[in-house]
Amino acid sequence: MSDPLHDWLSTLERSDTRSQALAALGCLEAVGALSSGRDIGAALADLARTAGSRGADWQMPPPARIAAGLPSVADLALAWRAAFADTTAEGPVRLLLHPADAGWSPAETAVLPAVLDTLLAPLEGLAPFTPWREAPREMIAAASVLRPDRFPRVGVWDWPLVIGAGDAAWPIDWGAFPPIQRGIARLGRPGQDCDIAVLPAGLPAGSVFAGIVLAAAPPGTPFEALFGQPAGDASLVAWLRGGAPDAELLTALIYELAHDAPPDLALNWAARIAGQTPLPYVFSTAFHAEEMARARLSARLRAAARRLVALGRDDRDPLPDDLQLWALGIGEDNSRDPAALGAAIEQALARGKVLYDAESMAGEALARLEIELRRREPVPSAGVPKMAPEPPLRPRPSITAPAPEKSPPPRESDRYLGGASPDFSDFGSSLDDSFGPAADSATAGDGLWEETTEAGTDAAEDGPQESGQEEESAPDQADAEPEVAQQTAPQDPAPEETPRETDVALLRGHFYPGDAVPDANRLTAAEPLVPGSKHTLEVAIRARRIGITGAPSKPVQSPRKGREDVTVYVALSGPGTAALAFEDSLLPLTWPFDQDSAPAFFRFRSPAILPDPLSLSIRLYTADLRLLDLLELRREGGIWATRRAAGTLPPLEPDAGPDRDVLALHIRPEPLGFGVEAIVRRDGETRLAAPLGRTLLTADVEALLARVRQHWTALVIGKMSERKKLSKSGFRTECFDLRKLGEDAWRVLFGDRRGADAGAAETLGEMLRAAPLPDDAALRVTFEPNAESFAFPWAILAEPTPRGQPPNPDGLWGLRYRIELLRPQGRRPPAAGTGPVRILATLDKGFAGVVNHAATLDRVAGTGAGATILPATTLDQVLDALESAAPPEIIYFFCHGIAASRAAPLGADVIGEIRGLAENLGDDDRKPWTAFLNRLDSAGAGARLFTGDAEISEADLRAANFFRQPKRPLVFVNACQSADLLPGVSSGLTGVFLDRQAVAVIGTECPVTAIFADAFAGALLPRLLNGEPLGAAMLAVRRAFHQDRNPLALLYTLYGRGDARITAPEG
Repeated sequence: MSDPLHDWLSTLERSDTRSQALAALGCLEAVGALSSGRDIGAALADLARTAGSRGADWQMPPPARIAAGLPSVADLALAWRAAFADTTAEGPVRLLLHPADAGWSPAETAVLPAVLDTLLAPLEGLAPFTPWREAPREMIAAASVLRPDRFPRVGVWDWPLVIGAGDAAWPIDWGAFPPIQRGIARLGRPGQDCDIAVLPAGLPAGSVFAGIVLAAAPPGTPFEALFGQPAGDASLVAWLRGGAPDAELLTALIYELAHDAPPDLALNWAARIAGQTPLPYVFSTAFHAEEMARARLSARLRAAARRLVALGRDDRDPLPDDLQLWALGIGEDNSRDPAALGAAIEQALARGKVLYDAESMAGEALARLEIELRRREPVPSAGVPKMAPEPPLRPRPSITAPAPEKSPPPRESDRYLGGASPDFSDFGSSLDDSFGPAADSATAGDGLWEETTEAGTDAAEDGPQESGQEEESAPDQADAEPEVAQQTAPQDPAPEETPRETDVALLRGHFYPGDAVPDANRLTAAEPLVPGSKHTLEVAIRARRIGITGAPSKPVQSPRKGREDVTVYVALSGPGTAALAFEDSLLPLTWPFDQDSAPAFFRFRSPAILPDPLSLSIRLYTADLRLLDLLELRREGGIWATRRAAGTLPPLEPDAGPDRDVLALHIRPEPLGFGVEAIVRRDGETRLAAPLGRTLLTADVEALLARVRQHWTALVIGKMSERKKLSKSGFRTECFDLRKLGEDAWRVLFGDRRGADAGAAETLGEMLRAAPLPDDAALRVTFEPNAESFAFPWAILAEPTPRGQPPNPDGLWGLRYRIELLRPQGRRPPAAGTGPVRILATLDKGFAGVVNHAATLDRVAGTGAGATILPATTLDQVLDALESAAPPEIIYFFCHGIAASRAAPLGADVIGEIRGLAENLGDDDRKPWTAFLNRLDSAGAGARLFTGDAEISEADLRAANFFRQPKRPLVFVNACQSADLLPGVSSGLTGVFLDRQAVAVIGTECPVTAIFADAFAGALLPRLLNGEPLGAAMLAVRRAFHQDRNPLALLYTLYGRGDARITAPEG
């Protein structure tokens, strides 16, 4: 591909636009347009203009023509033209590059070989030793085809990679295989779940469970046969057309993956290095396509960061305030100096902080940044922006060098806290020898294998290391220099449209989306509302106002990027909302390009006595809560009028606190269930406050909790009764099952109404799906009196997955956000102490034969600020410590327990579930559950803990007078095999400790095994002793166990303020 062509593609703002252009270029190349000297932009424009009406098969020739052979280049051009007549059309963009559906028709499948070979041609022409990061960015995700498939495996590499060889006679000397010698790969057993499956004879009849499948394509096999072959849960299946996979190709593939290369490019790069021609056909799942969209966006963002650094050398003027830095993983208070901002973006990329969950978030912020760069960068007389010099390309490392003298120690990088590719710096001099003369010139820590593991990370149980996405890897040596000049073309101006204003009207009667409003139903400014009658407040964006006037004219700021329809969210607030008792206070409206919007209808019934004066605020937002317009509707002296006003949000519950990004939910009791009020804070500002306008019915919540409880109980007492982690396929299945429950929970919380029935709850849910809070934000839940018993599976909450897309196994809110359930005393955390921490530890002796938890606490005591363990085994010892004038900083229980009060110790259904599951266990695994059930049978009613020497009941604790001093301990009820499933906070052990002003209580939502409870405490307590806030520490531990294929950390809940610390952090 020529440099001008590369430069032209780099100016396109969005990844889907670039993908579309790249696919169109395949057509242009096929018909000779690229070699004819025509202007590329004009050729593409002509291609779009000449598109006719499109058919289901891209206007392909009749089936008889297809059966006779592949279509001519002219027929192929016709197909592409039809596909690009409309960006929403079915065709190559949807199915090949940025897919939303995996449905291919036979005619589409027939044309794929020509399409693939066209798209792979630029790869063939690249220099032989180009590192993949230096490749044209538009090639990312252009080398594979989406195919219909089942759910793919989770896209995470565990190092060393497991290689599964399907043929024992395969001629490879594994003893001399370089990746195995270097410790980055190991040989698995035939048929085992593996990372890379190598099948020289083609796919077997059964499923193959692997991340990547390399299979030889038998000569003469039709493309349709290759495409239709299933491959189990593989993310990628590569058919090698130039012969069976050999050691050189496999070695190159593993090294490319270790360099964080996207897997489809890694396969093609490896094939080129190994001399395989033609390049393989690579079939991928939709999950892989999402990964590639992130990699493509990351490459653009890294380029923009270096352009900022180059710009900052001569231009120190700050960048505009409206740049959405939060979407780029940077705080809004970050310096707007170009060079400083560029450095901050590079750090955010290296630490994995960029928001890729919805590519549009970072993509839109990046597009705005690139527009500003094109405006600010100096342009010489030739019309090409002045850019930094191109860095030298580093020679490709040798893949046939001798093995190192030792293997690296097993370490694991934390993918959620900035982890990147596996580190092999411990290879020492042997690494330099193996990677040729280029490595000799690299300074320590600057090479491709730069250390990025978090300090203090413990070795994993089986020594895996995990490779992150490209955006999570630290910059390499070449990346540290200014990037190659990007010759950008002038940016086309945004399309103009007629200015439009917010228009507000009062209507007689109730109106719903799609209704036409007769003029007779529109009230004038002086007409009164009929008491007790139905009325509607209409809000729309119009070129000419037809409603109530008064406010000076001010166009609504358009959030659109081009000519697309946009959704605008209208929120009502102020005292008038309560007086008029609107059904909803948050609704969406659709605003087409250069047209009036559809109206939002806020229905209400006028009160018997209408206050005068009365006012309410009307705000128009984007999904990420950028304020587009603010208007006040005011009634004074019987006359309605609008006016411009600054306006402030009402002091609704809950208190959003000091965090920059918060979703705060306040639960209040209602006759048939619970109501919810929401506050959303973005970038340190409270942007939205609204009641959800619906009742969470008690029956719906209890039915959901029963399903969640049954799932967790079956997992704990079944699959994980003897395991510390699940297999890769088992973990994948578990993640999808939890995701499904989480999506059901979303529908209970935010509703599932459509069309005219949809209200504020659905609207807020839509906004959170379109523009999620950034990772590490806070979910804060508070309760009114009499609503504190409300329970909900917050940790597994997840937005519904769009049809045709695979669910994101990492998208559960418990893995993304700090979750806090608060009582009033949790609003202001006490000051953290200094020096060693005292831990009152009550341990059940009955677990001594299962796990040595005392030894775990001894190890914990030597971390961070240090701790003194104070054993307490009897009721009197516990109560004496609680009632002392200076109670210990942590009150810790590791024992059997029932954490919440119930009419009976446990419902008969729960006891039956546990008893039935325990009967299927082996004798040793069944003993703890049998002892627990026996204690339940002999115990009285109410919450209680069993220590082996004593029983501590809720009644005993309520009779005591403790935590009377300003010092407020943390209570950690690590009640193993507790049968309290998803407790509330009004009663039971949680309630009694919160009633006594504990700073926080940590407890389980389901039975847990002693083995996992020991592991969880061993992971959490050291973080607390190192001064980490409670919420951040809980989140980090959940993520760490999730990364290690153990979902049980999601069972632990924090009742209290997440920013509280047990001890001050060091330094």
